Amino acid sequence: MEQGRPRSSLSLASSASTTSSVSSPGTKKPTRAVHKVHAFGKRSNALRRDPNLPVHIRGWLHKQDSSGLRLWKRRWFVLSGHCLFYYKDSREESVLGSVLLPSYSVRPDGPGAPRGRRFTFTAEHPGMRTYVLAADTLEDLRGWLRALGRASRAEGEDW
Repeated sequence: MEQGRPRSSLSLASSASTTSSVSSPGTKKPTRAVHKVHAFGKRSNALRRDPNLPVHIRGWLHKQDSSGLRLWKRRWFVLSGHCLFYYKDSREESVLGSVLLPSYSVRPDGPGAPRGRRFTFTAEHPGMRTYVLAADTLEDLRGWLRALGRASRAEGEDW
């Protein structure tokens, strides 16, 4: 572990929840089928984090770049509610991206996975972007897998 950089830490959850709704206008317009999968990921599509929801875990992870070049970027991740947010650093000033986790499958990669890093895991969902992440230690990997697995199964609103 690098000196001066905080490790991941688990946080206790309190009972907080959020509700969202979508309303439709009273008049209907002609519609056509649109077959586009909304990818939350990148900045412009990233969700904003609700500061009233508890943080379940936060810390540094390495995220494999989506360019296909197998580049890794160190990012500060925060799991709040059922959404994983990532930032450039631990100041959490501007969300770089977000992943709405329900229905995602989160699994550790095997020891022989050709990722170029240890302690890697994958979050995938049919029709959505696959995220490949790596923790710095086995302990961090286990903590993230436990928390992300629970969030992806949508266990309770405020677990």
